[in-house]
Amino acid sequence: MPKVLEEGIHVVTPPRKWRMDLVLQRLALVALIVAIWWIVSLPLPHFIMPGPPRVMQALAMISGNGDLWHNLAITLGRVCAGFLLATAIGLPFGILLGASRRLGDFFEPIIPVMNTISSAIWAIFAIIWFGVSNATSARRCSTRSMRHLRGGVTTWMPSSRTLGMLLSGRVISDK
Repeated sequence: MPKVLEEGIHVVTPPRKWRMDLVLQRLALVALIVAIWWIVSLPLPHFIMPGPPRVMQALAMISGNGDLWHNLAITLGRVCAGFLLATAIGLPFGILLGASRRLGDFFEPIIPVMNTISSAIWAIFAIIWFGVSNATSARRCSTRSMRHLRGGVTTWMPSSRTLGMLLSGRVISDK
């Protein structure tokens, strides 16, 4: 290995320094957002827009009695179950759509349309169709994974076929 390249590999990078001006800017931004929230909440009833003190009191109460942690665990469990369910749905369908040109062409117009609709809108539809359950969070991930896997499989299949023919010594025709 050339000496210049070896020296470049072993260069110790200096530790990152905290940029106090950037930290102060971020803190000022948070303070500004909280101040605007507080000012906007003053003339409104608390059930429409509670102010920061009321929200902090409620947060302290639900974290103190255990409701926050229980509900957070349920939510994270639903997100994980939804992701696993979406992977279980999207993986085989994406591979199938990529491996079969006929199926891929048939579903081609539907999948991009499903991906262009906002996640917030799909969340509303999922709650209407499935209720509040683990299946609600699965829909969005499954169409994305189907689309990406289909694209990967369609580009991978011809190149792997070509590579297999080259390695086996067979002649590839352009027909």
